[in-house]
Amino acid sequence: MAKKDNTYGSGLEKELDSIMGTDIKINHKDTKQQQNQKKKTSSKSSSKSSKKKKKNSGRMKYAVIGCAAVVVVAAAALGGTYVYKAQEYKNVFFPNTTINSIDCSKKTVEEVEELIRESVEDYAISVNFRDGETLVIQGSDVGYQYNKNNDIADLLKMQNIMSWYQESQKPKEYTVANSTSFDETKVSQIISACDELQPLHQTMPKDAYMDFKDGKYVIEKEDPGNKLDEEILTAAVVGAINSGITELSVEETGAYVEPTVTSEDEKLTKQVQQLNQYVGASITYTLPQGSKVLDGTTMIEWLDKDEEGNYTKDETAFQAKLKEFVAEMAKETDTLGSTMDFKSTYGTVVSVKTVDVGWKIDQSKELETLTANIENGECVEREPEYKSRMSSTENGGFGNTYIEADLTSQHVYFYKEGKLVWSSDCVSGKMTVDRYTPSGVYLLDYKTKDRDLKGEKLPNGEYSYVSHVDYWMPFYGGYGFHDASWRSKFGGKIYNYSGSHGCINLPKRKAATLYDLIDKDVPIVIFYRTEIKLRPAEPKQTSDGEGSSSSSKQEESSSKQEESSSQKEESSSKEESSSKNDKPSSSKEETPSKGESSSKEETPSKEETPSKDETPSKEETPSKDDGGASGENTAE
Repeated sequence: MAKKDNTYGSGLEKELDSIMGTDIKINHKDTKQQQNQKKKTSSKSSSKSSKKKKKNSGRMKYAVIGCAAVVVVAAAALGGTYVYKAQEYKNVFFPNTTINSIDCSKKTVEEVEELIRESVEDYAISVNFRDGETLVIQGSDVGYQYNKNNDIADLLKMQNIMSWYQESQKPKEYTVANSTSFDETKVSQIISACDELQPLHQTMPKDAYMDFKDGKYVIEKEDPGNKLDEEILTAAVVGAINSGITELSVEETGAYVEPTVTSEDEKLTKQVQQLNQYVGASITYTLPQGSKVLDGTTMIEWLDKDEEGNYTKDETAFQAKLKEFVAEMAKETDTLGSTMDFKSTYGTVVSVKTVDVGWKIDQSKELETLTANIENGECVEREPEYKSRMSSTENGGFGNTYIEADLTSQHVYFYKEGKLVWSSDCVSGKMTVDRYTPSGVYLLDYKTKDRDLKGEKLPNGEYSYVSHVDYWMPFYGGYGFHDASWRSKFGGKIYNYSGSHGCINLPKRKAATLYDLIDKDVPIVIFYRTEIKLRPAEPKQTSDGEGSSSSSKQEESSSKQEESSSQKEESSSKEESSSKNDKPSSSKEETPSKGESSSKEETPSKEETPSKDETPSKEETPSKDDGGASGENTAE
């Protein structure tokens, strides 16, 4: 039992030494006396067994009491040592304590203040700029010094000394504010005088911008420059010195003036993508006069560009430019309602107004289609959207299939695929303002047989004339081709004084053939090769007029007038042949080539065929307004 007690005491002793860092000795004297007393008692009473048991029992009780006493004594010794050790930390900091990055373990307030004072004397801050340059500000240059205060002493007072053992195991870091002071004005002066803030060393930042290179739009990266905001930089340096920081990156302070638009700008990126669609678009128009191209090289000129090379797209202005482009193309292309040059069978080039036939771009629809082409970045070759188009771009747009009505020669031709397949003499409208046949380019409205053509309705309910025709081919309201059974002669100068009410009269057989040939797609070109002079309108008839027998006097007068006109034509044929004012020359270009006539009857007669001497003078060229008041003529 004695050996066991000693082992326990030794273990407790070692444990206290480890914790407290102090040797603790336990007094074992009483224990040994007890053991000796037990031995003596044991030897004297060995003969008496009953007394022996009682004595052994007493010994065990004394041993337990002895051990308890040892523990109490050891605990008292340990507690006393712990309390004694705690008193030490009234004046020093716990181990693992740092203040302003200085190790203050087991140091007094005075010792800590001295260490801080020494560090202050060597303080300097390095200010690192974007261009790699560094400004070093020494503490001595700005009056940097340590100021004693109660902050460190307060930290010591905050220590719970009775928890010294646990607190010693934990790292503690403190920062003492306002323990130093310096002259902020001197800091400001040093910064203001540094090279990096001088105007010659500073460049303004440049925004990222859009440029057009190698056929596409690209983003030119921003230039950060090195322009500094002195106020922001000074405040950042002052704050760093206050905190005892020894190295400062100007980039991280936000003192540099930054570009407002970077290459990552969402709006700029989206705009470049959109414009590259436009640049990728290329629209090649196939026009009667040739090709016209719209691509990126043209569209870039429709954008706004500032002095720094930045492109901006004003959607409204861009659409206006597209609209202007379409309008200009229409101006170059449209012929409907205007005049076109036509080369006649005689070789004379005449100017004719396009009434039904001609080119006309649908500008609204074309603008819509063009915008879609551009937004989709399409490369296409196409025609513009037309309201009206001619069937061909050949022969000035008239193509090789057309009807030519030369009212100067009073002859009509039908060309099909470039060959003359039909021709006939005719009688056109009387040369008065109310009856002449208007020139122009028309299309057939329709065709029908067995038709009564009626003139103006008179107050008595009758018509000014009623004429039955077998073949009716209108091309412009009340004007049309038709047979005229009441006429015995066609061609020549009959139309001057005995012409129709505006229609083109044909022999019945010729009208029948034309009826089979003509359709709605064949342009009808009607013109005068010479300038025309119209007489005033005559008094309105009260008879049935053309083809009617209700007024024998007027019929007889008209017949005599027609006969007289015919005689005049025959008697003056020699004069007409030598006159340069009435008929064109008969060069090969001006005369239909061989093979163009389908029969002898379809070939112009001697009267109709131009002679070599019939070169037209300038006076014979039709004027632009030779159509007169044709739109008001309702007579057939």
